[in-house]
Amino acid sequence: MTELTKQDNASTSNFQYAGFGLRFLAYWVDFLLLYILGFILQIATGNNPFAVFTAQSLSDLQKIQSSSNSFIIIALLAGIVYYLIFWVNHDGATPGKKLLGIKIIRNNGEKLSYPVAFVRYVGYILSAFTVFFFFIGYLWIIWDKKKQALHDKIAGTVVVRTDKKPNIALAVILVFIAISTYFVFMGTAMLHGFRLGMKEARSQRNIRNEKQIFTQVQADELAANVFIKINEKRIQNNLEVYKEDQRICAYAQRRLEQLNTLGKNDDYKGFMKISLILK
Repeated sequence: MTELTKQDNASTSNFQYAGFGLRFLAYWVDFLLLYILGFILQIATGNNPFAVFTAQSLSDLQKIQSSSNSFIIIALLAGIVYYLIFWVNHDGATPGKKLLGIKIIRNNGEKLSYPVAFVRYVGYILSAFTVFFFFIGYLWIIWDKKKQALHDKIAGTVVVRTDKKPNIALAVILVFIAISTYFVFMGTAMLHGFRLGMKEARSQRNIRNEKQIFTQVQADELAANVFIKINEKRIQNNLEVYKEDQRICAYAQRRLEQLNTLGKNDDYKGFMKISLILK
């Protein structure tokens, strides 16, 4: 163990580290506050927070998402300012942490500076990416000796308990509201997008069916016209006309004439040429 590590351990040995439960509740309380702040910012910047539900098609949904890109940047900046100000200027505690009686300090027991707070926020984002690894960045708190998450390790910080008694009851109520609001909103938005996707798919399928029906009608009309022309030609040559039940024989004869007349040029254009010949 290095001398610096010994000093860090000595500096924080008088503190009680905050566990996963308290930090989880504090996170969602802050999430609720940021969610409300984001709602206000959307209205202030002329955006409709519920615009996604007004979309009538996937193209409308894409336009809404494109128009909200600038707001997303504003929201991210607001989140950074929120955390950095509270971490540095309010004794290392956001409103959520204050409610739960916990705060952030450096390994040596000192308060956070803006550079350290910024590094911790970057680590915070990296911890979020561990969603692909079962949230290991956050769950590290559970078995770590100093209850540090990945972002704590990166920034050299710890979360400790204060003398204030945590208000668990109020925190649980706020967390329930935060989680319910988040999943109801996201779930409803995803369901609306799914319905628009299904509507678009049905519309495209109907268009394809209409095209197929139209093409079949054209083909039937062309076949009938060719059959008529064949019989007209036979009448001119004093031949017995084909009856309706002999249509296949008529087509076979037309096909033979087409091959004899056009040879290697037997293609769609050839079909049109033989149709002209029959005229």
